[in-house]
Amino acid sequence: MQGGVTGDRAEGRLIGTSQIRYIVEQVLHLAAGLGTKVGYYGAWDVGIHVTHAPDGQDSQLTIRGGVRHAAWTREHYENVITVTSEELVEHRGDVAYRLLHPLARVLRVEGRLAAELGIDVP
Repeated sequence: MQGGVTGDRAEGRLIGTSQIRYIVEQVLHLAAGLGTKVGYYGAWDVGIHVTHAPDGQDSQLTIRGGVRHAAWTREHYENVITVTSEELVEHRGDVAYRLLHPLARVLRVEGRLAAELGIDVP
């Protein structure tokens, strides 16, 4: 849990996407290290839940590519995906992008997110 990634200003609700990206990267790194350390090579469910999120354009988002659930409402953003241990170790940036993509799309910061994660997206 991390506080302070959302807030209010005179111009409206704000969300700290770079801070969220950093937290997601750190948690994925921790999970990959833990899995390697204990010899777990199965699937992982990883998710993010942001409360007090600014309004999204869509009430429900349907995403392809391993996303099990992605919801965006006036009060929160939530997304859970299932990934393999290999993806956590070898393709952590791609996993972070899949997890954060629905939020980035609504906020129109997909390109910046991909650049910060060092990945190429079509």
